Amino acid sequence: MQKQNPTSKNKSSNNEQASSIKWIRIALVILGLLLYGASVGFDYTLDDDLFVVKNEKVQNGISSITSIFTSGTKSDIGTLPYRPVMLSSFAIENSFFGNNASMRHLMNVVLYIVLLQLVFSLLLKLTPNTNVLFPGLIVLLYAAHPIHTEVVSSVKGRDELLAAIFGFLAWKTLLNFKENENINYKSILLGTIFFLLSCMSKESGIVFLAIIPLWNFMMKDRSIKNNLLLTAPLFIAALFYLGARHLCTSNGIIVRDVPALSNILNVTNGLGELSATKAVISFYYVKLLVTPWPLVWDYSFNQIPVASWTQALPWISVLIYLSLISLCIYQWKKNPIVSFFTLFFLITCLPTNNLLFTTGCTMGERFLFVPSFAFAVIVAHYVAQFTKADLSNAFALKKSNAFKIIIGIVILFSGMTMARSSDWKNDFTLFESSVEASPNSARTHYSLASEYLSLFGKTADVNQRNEYIKKAITHFERSLEILPDNFQTLYNTGLCYSLYGDTLKATSAYKKSIALNNVYTNSMNNLAVLFEGQRNHDSAFYYYQMALKITPKEKSLLQNISNLFYNKGLQAASVANVNLAIDEYRKSIFYGPENVMAINNCASLHAGKNEVDSCLYYLKMGYKIEPSNMMIIENIAAMSFVNKNYNQAIEYANKAISLNPKASKSIGVLVETYQAQGNSAEAARYRAMLNN
Repeated sequence: MQKQNPTSKNKSSNNEQASSIKWIRIALVILGLLLYGASVGFDYTLDDDLFVVKNEKVQNGISSITSIFTSGTKSDIGTLPYRPVMLSSFAIENSFFGNNASMRHLMNVVLYIVLLQLVFSLLLKLTPNTNVLFPGLIVLLYAAHPIHTEVVSSVKGRDELLAAIFGFLAWKTLLNFKENENINYKSILLGTIFFLLSCMSKESGIVFLAIIPLWNFMMKDRSIKNNLLLTAPLFIAALFYLGARHLCTSNGIIVRDVPALSNILNVTNGLGELSATKAVISFYYVKLLVTPWPLVWDYSFNQIPVASWTQALPWISVLIYLSLISLCIYQWKKNPIVSFFTLFFLITCLPTNNLLFTTGCTMGERFLFVPSFAFAVIVAHYVAQFTKADLSNAFALKKSNAFKIIIGIVILFSGMTMARSSDWKNDFTLFESSVEASPNSARTHYSLASEYLSLFGKTADVNQRNEYIKKAITHFERSLEILPDNFQTLYNTGLCYSLYGDTLKATSAYKKSIALNNVYTNSMNNLAVLFEGQRNHDSAFYYYQMALKITPKEKSLLQNISNLFYNKGLQAASVANVNLAIDEYRKSIFYGPENVMAINNCASLHAGKNEVDSCLYYLKMGYKIEPSNMMIIENIAAMSFVNKNYNQAIEYANKAISLNPKASKSIGVLVETYQAQGNSAEAARYRAMLNN
């Protein structure tokens, strides 16, 4: 028998590995498209408007990128988080595609596929002693996990995608920062840049400051000196990022919610409730990885309620995390990869799980995007260990129970992912599914109600409008049952009742909203409008004034007050109370100096009283605002004639004729004016025009 050449055998093995890598990469592309290809047809949802469509710098396109990095971005409700890489990507897209949602969703899908390819390349380096099929299975498991749907299907999820891509790139680049005894300064520089870009995509990228040196210490090099050399540039980059973030968000990050909605921890009483509720939140971080169904975009009040140590769930959470820590210690030498990725999970959860500090959110599925990588690695390793699979042999691995189990989980997760991703089609589908999945959340009911309110304004069909407003009221009321002290919900409930014609309930809701938040001018303004509609002008003015003290330069509010006094002037004039009508019109003009109708009516009343000078004063005030207003111009001409100011009468009459050559009133003024001046020829000429 002829012996096989070892070189030929190795070459054959390398070819098989290369072929396997190629097919795994193709499988990752196909899986990514299968899971999220439909999202290309989705609309904008949730905060997409805030970060994209209504973001001034993003709308300015590529030209605003420098400003995005150096001064951050603001919205109409405050300073946005400092995520310049994400916002720059949106700005670039805007220059080429405008606000086309499909192109932004397509980019998210492409970035997700890029991330999967990158994670696979990273795993090939992290697990050199296993057949390439095994890291391929890990990435397939990671790719299919339903917890990723929020990140990929939401345009705003771009921040998580970019932070993960640059974070993993930094890790991969710095794996060989030291080769033999030589320091690879090029890798250190490039890896540090990638790390900085990760942080500037989203602040959670800072976790790689711990992850990268930890891998080097646990798996490669225990030298403190070498690990300090690796950590130092990353630490400097982190300080640079934190300094830039501080400068660009010095006015504070936006806070839109009442404290309970921002984070349930804000309404805990004492250390006991605080710590127990934190334990429950941490439990859900594990629960959603193991059993990712149902999924929902919101876990705020009261979906995760305040907990106490008299309940079982906080203790279960403690036991789970103690088990994870014990697992990490136990597997330190026996299975260091499992030990490391257990720490990876614990570390990458820290910026968002509220354990060290209270964040601006109770929890979110997007926060598990990077930690779920650890879940995929640990599950795959334990499945392989329990089924005694040979990870070094592709043929044996394909035939093993481990392969069947992992592929089975991938198929199950893929079905769940596609089902969940479809919920992100638009705000309505998202909110409707969220009410079912998170029935105890005040925010999900509020959001669905708001969507019904929006639909109400988009249709002219009376029956459909009534149906929408009834559903809006139902969900706003349910939101109030869960969180009675939400002034915004009360405001919107009042608005719905007002549109529905129930002024008593609308008034009650607005007053409760003001009692809860005495600077919420929306409720004050709407309540004033409601009273004005009932001709209760005194009450209307009371609430307008209340709002005006808070926002004295608010144009819409000043306009509303001006209209209030204008209507009071009309009411007084209708009963021939001329002096009162003039007084009300003057107040209208005081609050709305550009209210031409009030100005003209005031002038007319002065004319009726033969107060020609006062009449002309207001008419000229109106002319300055609307110099092409025929009514005002002709009235100035007529009153100037009455006042025997013939030159002014001629001037304004001619202005009127220049705008309308057939302006009979002004032609008549010219006839009378020239006749009064004794200019019979001109008077005759204009009389002829009048007759024609």
